[in-house]
Amino acid sequence: MAPRLGSSIVLAASLLGAAMGMGACKSADPSCTDCSTSNPLCSGDAPETARPESWTVASHCKGVEPGYAEVLDDQALHVVTIAVSKADHEAALEDMDEKFSGGSTSADIDDLPTPMWVPVTIHYDGKSWTQVGMRYKGHASLKAAWQRGVRKLSFVLDFDRFADLDPNLKDQRFFGFAKLSFANAYNDPSLMRDKVAADIFRASGVPAARSAFAPVYMDWGEGAVYLGLYTLIEDPADTMLKSQLGDDGGNLYKPWGNAARWLSLSTIGQAEVEGHFEKATNEGDSDWSDVLAAIEALHSDRSDPAQWRARLEEHLDVASFLQALAVNQVIMNWDSYGCMHHNYLLYANQARDGRFQWLPWDLNESMLYHWQTGCPEPGSVMLDEIVAPQASGTEPATDTDWPLIQLILSDATYRAAYRADLQAVLDTGFVADEVIARLNQHHDLIAPYVLGPSAVEAYPYRNCTQEEFKSSLTSGSGALEPHVRARRSAVEAALAEDGS
Repeated sequence: MAPRLGSSIVLAASLLGAAMGMGACKSADPSCTDCSTSNPLCSGDAPETARPESWTVASHCKGVEPGYAEVLDDQALHVVTIAVSKADHEAALEDMDEKFSGGSTSADIDDLPTPMWVPVTIHYDGKSWTQVGMRYKGHASLKAAWQRGVRKLSFVLDFDRFADLDPNLKDQRFFGFAKLSFANAYNDPSLMRDKVAADIFRASGVPAARSAFAPVYMDWGEGAVYLGLYTLIEDPADTMLKSQLGDDGGNLYKPWGNAARWLSLSTIGQAEVEGHFEKATNEGDSDWSDVLAAIEALHSDRSDPAQWRARLEEHLDVASFLQALAVNQVIMNWDSYGCMHHNYLLYANQARDGRFQWLPWDLNESMLYHWQTGCPEPGSVMLDEIVAPQASGTEPATDTDWPLIQLILSDATYRAAYRADLQAVLDTGFVADEVIARLNQHHDLIAPYVLGPSAVEAYPYRNCTQEEFKSSLTSGSGALEPHVRARRSAVEAALAEDGS
């Protein structure tokens, strides 16, 4: 069965005008004979604003409800074409070569240059968005992909990035979204991990960005070239906070580097925290007191466990951390806290008295058995390698400098809560037959853009082979179906052993 393609919400101009009480023409329309009354399209438009004729309130204006059913319907494919001038395309590639080719190094893999922005035009379902900002995104995966010659790169779109070039484009939106992220499924031949893992988090009670699948084409003046099948993901700083957490006024942090471990301030220092807890909201605010207070509470005196827990929970929603950690260990998400000091978000939710909620991010290498030197054994469930490390003989020593795990899971009350969270994940978001059914459904949906006639060969723009995709569900070391069943068994066994 052919995949269903996403379609946009289109409002007839006559109905739209009637609904908004608009006049017959815009004040900037030279053919207008009576323009004493302005006819703004978007709420708050100045009288002199002349929005492009292709705009509608639902598709282009700020202030409308995010079009989740339109943009992030995961039962449909959302075909996106990006038009960019040849000069801007070449400039972006030269910028990447300069910043990420052989000689570029960094003491911290997250501390890499940010690629340049270029203006592009987005075509989707017969509509266009102009002067949209586009830049490539990522850290280790972006650098590795570039150096391997892969040109199917992750990128982000900012629909209001170049509004200063044309005031008539100010506050441009894509069905209510200001930004969208496109993940290239790096190291994931199934092309589904980013999406399915986030769905499991949400089904288990942990907020996570919504996503869908998008075949992406690019035209730099020589005809459209198929880049590949992407995961289209909402930007957490844009729409997710309000829709899932009920508040978008607090600080959203994307921590990285050594500070992201939550080591004590006496170890890393305040400057390290302020430099590495990167703000995704309230960027102009230079106050990091909320983070500093949370770290201090974590490392405060623990001689009275109840008082320590109370101090910590004034600043950190520990339940949200334990829930996210439980999903991490059930599905096996090695590329996050406890192994790698990045790939999570922290939100100071004003609806919860400013307490931090823990949010997962960048899940393309989850649901995968992967050994990383210094990390806990990939199948670890209770994380005792960090909580109560034992001599490991000839095995590489486990890095135990993960105080959120070590200190929280050392507390009997929190350990009991974590055990309950593990069981809850098995009962809700990680029911094997349900997860496997979704995997097969998504695999069938996207297959025509990987295996079928729509999968135009455009090396080096793809990053997995057709055979790798075809077998990604059932065979090979990273096959998803056996992984799901094995993880359920492993978690059930770990809970039984821990409770014996």
